[in-house]
Parts: sequence; structure tokens; C-alpha cells
Amino acid sequence: MVFDAKLENTAPLNPSFPIIGMATLGASIFLKKQLLSKINPAHSLDAKLGQYQAAFIVASAFLDGGALLNIVGFFITTNAFFLIFAGISLFFLIRSRPTKDKVISDLQLQYPESEAL
Repeated sequence: MVFDAKLENTAPLNPSFPIIGMATLGASIFLKKQLLSKINPAHSLDAKLGQYQAAFIVASAFLDGGALLNIVGFFITTNAFFLIFAGISLFFLIRSRPTKDKVISDLQLQYPESEAL
């Protein structure tokens, strides 16, 4: 295992792994915000939570995809540089986990609904 930040020493497609990893991070944040903005506040709590779950799953899938791609890059080249980008994706996945306060804030829930969580 080596740590070499010079990606030209690796296979030709490997420099794209970190770029794709960062692109999936941006796509994850963008899509989650887009899907959360489409949630209708007039719907029932169950409908809102279902849409929130869908938004979280889509965002998590993008983060996992970028991390897994960089892990594959690490296994192909044994260059630990790719693990940095996998770690960044993992950090954002852990940071974006849904907590009660985040769900209340993201869905803009008021008193009767917020106590039902």
C-alpha cells in the first residue's frame, strides 16, 4: 500500500475517481435539497416522512456510490490517496443522518406533528 497524490502514476481512468466522488457529493446535497423542497406542508405526517425517507435514501446512494468507486480505485492501485475521498463521503453520510431535530427542521413541523415523531 502506498500513498501517492500524483494520479498520473496510476491507471489512466483513476484520476476520475476522486472527481466523480466529489461530484456525487455535490449531487447528493443538491438532490436532497430538491426533493425536500417538493414536500407539501399540507400533507399528512406519514406522507411527509415517506418523502423525507426517499430523499435521504437518494442522497445516501449518491454518497455511497462515490465512496465505493474510490474504494475500488484503492484496490486497483493500492494507493491510499483514494481512501481520502471515500472518507470524505463517509463523513458526509454520517453528518447527514436523520435526527429528530433535523427532521423537524427540514420538514418544518409544528407542535402536534413534532411530538408525534
